[in-house]
Amino acid sequence: MEGDGKTVLLITGNAGKYREAARIAEGYGIGVKMLDYPKIEIQSNSNEHVSMVAALLAYSHLGAPLVVEDSGIFINALNGFPGVLAHFIKGGIGIEGVLKLMEGKKDRSAFFKAAVSYVDNDAVKCFTGICRGSISHKEIGEPEESLPFDSVFMPEGSKVTFAEMGVDEKSRYSHRAEAFKKLFAYLKEDRS
Repeated sequence: MEGDGKTVLLITGNAGKYREAARIAEGYGIGVKMLDYPKIEIQSNSNEHVSMVAALLAYSHLGAPLVVEDSGIFINALNGFPGVLAHFIKGGIGIEGVLKLMEGKKDRSAFFKAAVSYVDNDAVKCFTGICRGSISHKEIGEPEESLPFDSVFMPEGSKVTFAEMGVDEKSRYSHRAEAFKKLFAYLKEDRS
């Protein structure tokens, strides 16, 4: 943790991820500071591996305790595609391309998975969260540019997509919220 022991540095340029993490951190008495620092993403089929390597590399350059989050969306009818490649697929075939691949598929089930890695002088920890749900037949809601799959993902127990939810409602379901809650509980307990 940074300076006063009550703030954690989140390496991201994604304002949506930052807002979600900061809102959750408040409940643990922890602050979050966003640093738009280059996140080096290795090629891997594991969110945990991607986030841990990125966190270790950032820590080796910055020398400050920090957090890196990596998420993916895994669609069962597409054998887990796009998975950890969701960010790259967004810039390739896009959401429209993924929906086209889903045409005629009866199984619309999918899950989001987040891996949040924390590194400091004493520890390297990874916390995960999973949110199960389904893929809608079309984009619904206004997703943040950096969270495009939110417009096609409806979590179990909800009739709306992530893109239609506010931050507090989304945090009740979110894979990222689950992982960050585990991290902040660890930091609060470990640093108390």
